Amino acid sequence: ETTIKGKKMKKQNKMPTVTANNRVATGDMVSWISKSSTEYSGVVVGIKVGPADDLIIVRLADGQHRSFYDNATDWNTIQG
Repeated sequence: ETTIKGKKMKKQNKMPTVTANNRVATGDMVSWISKSSTEYSGVVVGIKVGPADDLIIVRLADGQHRSFYDNATDWNTIQG
């Protein structure tokens, strides 16, 4: 089998990599407590900047995606 190395496509950056208030960036580890008092932690994979709150999209260790609003949720970055 031959593999053809593809040209690196420039990623269209639809999502900003840093929140509006510059507290977290994609690739950061974060943990937070959901409204149902469940503790989650994972890697930030996207940030959707909104007029008031930024939506932080996180991939958990099991591959699920969860999200939370940075101003509405008690959350922390985890220093790796």
